[in-house]
Amino acid sequence: MLTLEQALFFLGVFAFPVAAGLLSGVSHCAAMCGPIHLFLARQGGRGLWLYHGGRVLTYAALGALAALFARSIPVDGIAWVWVALYVVLGLRLLGAPLWPAAWGVRYGGWMAARMRPLTARAQSRPFWLVPLGLAAGFLPCATTQAGLVWAVGTGEPATGAAGMLLLGAGTLPLFLAWPRKW
Repeated sequence: MLTLEQALFFLGVFAFPVAAGLLSGVSHCAAMCGPIHLFLARQGGRGLWLYHGGRVLTYAALGALAALFARSIPVDGIAWVWVALYVVLGLRLLGAPLWPAAWGVRYGGWMAARMRPLTARAQSRPFWLVPLGLAAGFLPCATTQAGLVWAVGTGEPATGAAGMLLLGAGTLPLFLAWPRKW
């Protein structure tokens, strides 16, 4: 059984990814990933959760890698880097134009070109929705970027993976609520 201190620790550590997933799920995710979900739902919805499962697994893997990266660098000498990263991401989430918008558009277009063959295969074989979801986890996303900064801050790969898994799972209630066909 968990002590009160342990329970508060876990609540404090995982409150951000859960809240970020739930809150962005009804706003940001609806606008960004919603069209992909609706497209797949209109195709009959077969294997739709394979796609979302792949996407959430990518988030978990990226969270583990981000935390592993942070662990490999001594914090004493570069603590200011993490602070700067939080500030830059915070400004970016508020809409500050810190880099040309074309960079995100270019990367998004590059990812879309890589996902096109997976989409074609997924129409005839639903299992191909898993690699499509895995690839979708790399699409530019402010919520994912915020979660990755959080994962870096944990410095623990298992915690980073669990938090990013919770963030991804937090986006799923929106997709559960949407009808399969319109």
